[in-house]
Amino acid sequence: MTAEWLCVAIRRATVAAEIVEELERARKIYKGFDSLPLINRPHYAHSVIEEEFDELWDEIKAWPKRMNLPEMRKEAIQLAAMAMAFVVEICDEPQAARIALEGPIALMEKEAV
Repeated sequence: MTAEWLCVAIRRATVAAEIVEELERARKIYKGFDSLPLINRPHYAHSVIEEEFDELWDEIKAWPKRMNLPEMRKEAIQLAAMAMAFVVEICDEPQAARIALEGPIALMEKEAV
């Protein structure tokens, strides 16, 4: 293992931690109910991810007149966090898959019985 490889691994781990932190920040801001995921439908996920991508794209298009790397980085972290939410809450989470198929209200009604 070279020093260069170790530096890259540390940077990747740091960015991954920032992505998870951003996901948790977004969850606190936007999550309405503890039993519902942040992103509960694939089409909604598409909209959220597209919005985050558009914000990053706006920063990219401003270059080279205005190169704001901290803002690009922030938008890229937010985009990655929403992509992570899609993987975890739609693709990997059985509860989220049930909500996507049945709808949140129907699921809450079933759990209340």
